[in-house]
Amino acid sequence: MVFPKISLRNYTCFSGGESTPEEVVLAAIAAGAQTVGFAFVAGSSFSLRPQKSREETAAFCSEISELSEKYREKITVLLGEERDFYADPIFLPCDYRVGFVHHLVADDGTICQLDRSGEQILADVKAHFGGSINLLIRRYFETVALLPDRTRCNLIADFDFLQTFNRGNRLFDPDLPAYRAAALDAMETLCRRNVAFEIRLCESTEKDGFRFSPAQDMVCWLAAHGARFFLSGTAGGKKDFFAGFSEGAMYAKSCGVGGFSVPRGEEWETIPIGREA
Repeated sequence: MVFPKISLRNYTCFSGGESTPEEVVLAAIAAGAQTVGFAFVAGSSFSLRPQKSREETAAFCSEISELSEKYREKITVLLGEERDFYADPIFLPCDYRVGFVHHLVADDGTICQLDRSGEQILADVKAHFGGSINLLIRRYFETVALLPDRTRCNLIADFDFLQTFNRGNRLFDPDLPAYRAAALDAMETLCRRNVAFEIRLCESTEKDGFRFSPAQDMVCWLAAHGARFFLSGTAGGKKDFFAGFSEGAMYAKSCGVGGFSVPRGEEWETIPIGREA
């Protein structure tokens, strides 16, 4: 399938991955990409993970700016920011912002990290959400719906993030009315905002093949209601920069997605699936 080769969510280099930003740019050019983005991660005073210093972030931003100018006749290189809902309120200049919710604050004030095992999430539900997984689900999607106001993002990532840890429905049944209603409320709110939703390649195995997020019914609903989308993937690296992207494009198209969008300031450029731009 011919598909628009745009990658906006690439933080591997900044996080200490095997490829330098320039190596990724060169790999993207070789793969025929039109646009590639590099995102730094906004600082969070509550984060349990090691974070980059302001000096390291500034140096990374300068490097991406230099690459953008160096290769501007061959590819568009953009600078982005990845921002959790509870990130510190310090906003640096960038071309786009990716918003997501990987933490929740319970009524007792406890900050609960979501990107953990299902068992750890259930322990937080018991300790801080009155034992109600439905309360955590509702709080999660209510928080996601507020991302544009809180983070100034124009890209929504990991919309159904809880499903990442719900294999075998060990946390909840995504077909139950409580989950579907909470997700629908957030989708209806965000569809009225000037944002695009991420379609993400979660993983690939010989047994299961590629798995995508959000779930098919969510993408179908969003596409039917005029939402924008962007495609990202975990299969990257300088050897096979767009591994899995063709499968992601086919998944998107099967859900009714017509193209992928790139923010250009306050405007958007949307490249249809099915032809090169």
